[in-house]
Amino acid sequence: MDWLITLYQEDSVAHAIIAIEVVIAAGLALGHLRVMGVSLGVSGVLFAGLICSHFGLTVNHHVLEFTRELGLVFFVFTIGLQVGPGVFASLKRHGLAAQWIHSDVIIFTPHRVTHLAQANPTGMSPSRPVRLIVIVERDRNNIIDHEAEGTAAFI
Repeated sequence: MDWLITLYQEDSVAHAIIAIEVVIAAGLALGHLRVMGVSLGVSGVLFAGLICSHFGLTVNHHVLEFTRELGLVFFVFTIGLQVGPGVFASLKRHGLAAQWIHSDVIIFTPHRVTHLAQANPTGMSPSRPVRLIVIVERDRNNIIDHEAEGTAAFI
């Protein structure tokens, strides 16, 4: 039974993992509570973490860094799972035309901007051509997206 007491007194990896698990479990329980028809949901974990840290619960710094990185990896992975099928559907629907236009913007816009800024044929401030090119490229991409959807409207 002494190992259980030392587990909570020492700053070890096992202590950090148990503390994180307790905070997550308490947060999920807190998130399921309903007050006047409103619940916190998953954000209950955040509030449970804030409450536990207020009362002095600390974890090993190295384990905390690892947990942050692992959480970021899981977050990016789940976003990729959610968005991934949409990327292929977009490629199938819009084809390579949209990809060529986007690559044109990425590759040649810096050249256009520097050329206009160096030439300065109108005596404008150098930032004005940059703003104009950004607006034109944005509008051109919006028109192409609307044409692909069949809702093209020229403003």
